[in-house]
Amino acid sequence: MKQSNPLSDTPTTAVVLCGGLGSRLRAAVSDRPKVLAPIAGKPLLEHQLRRLEDLNFHRVILSAGYRAEAIEEFVGGWESASLRVEVLVEPLLLGTGGAIAFAARRKNLKRAFYVLNGDTLANINYKALWALHKTHRNALATIALVQIEDRAAYGSVAIDGAGRVVAFTEKVAISDDDKASPGWINAGVYILEPEALATVHDGHKVSIERDLFPTWAGTRLYALADPAARLLDVGTPDDYARASTWMETHGWQSQQ
Repeated sequence: MKQSNPLSDTPTTAVVLCGGLGSRLRAAVSDRPKVLAPIAGKPLLEHQLRRLEDLNFHRVILSAGYRAEAIEEFVGGWESASLRVEVLVEPLLLGTGGAIAFAARRKNLKRAFYVLNGDTLANINYKALWALHKTHRNALATIALVQIEDRAAYGSVAIDGAGRVVAFTEKVAISDDDKASPGWINAGVYILEPEALATVHDGHKVSIERDLFPTWAGTRLYALADPAARLLDVGTPDDYARASTWMETHGWQSQQ
């Protein structure tokens, strides 16, 4: 059963980043792109798309690269009365920022849209994320945050009382005496304004996490720090092995 219009007036277009090489996961899944890794009997990508369908998204653009033909084959068999799914293949590895800019221009995205990492499971309040984004008229991007016990492998995000990001750091280096470093991290779910990508030139490799977010911090980057949000990065064999249980525990699985 679908939820009753949970996204309200939010954008209903999402770009899902599916172009990663999946190097860390190859010990467990070596014959396909990681977004097609099977979880609970279905490809990870199908879980992602059904989740977006349940949230009343209308259009999803899959930014593909490594083994894109497998993703195209999967989408060729996609059936939905409400969610249109398109595949856009990067001509070369463009990084996360370059891939998003490529998709936004090729698909003529003129209004705010969501961006998701295709290899993570994130239990995010999309409606609250959009409400925060709308509150700040100057926002270039609003990102979802999750709180974890050890942020060293993910980096950290610091925000002020208004939700403005004041510092965005990737993969913090911590000392041996401070192994557990709790804090807020990037959940890999964003709302972007098309103008945010104006400085990304066609064909240039750009990381949104390393090259763009830090430059917007303190001015036009905002974040939703939701204590109820949860995240699982499916990119490693250990986390992949517990993905099915994680989805069930956190109520993430689609009802379809």
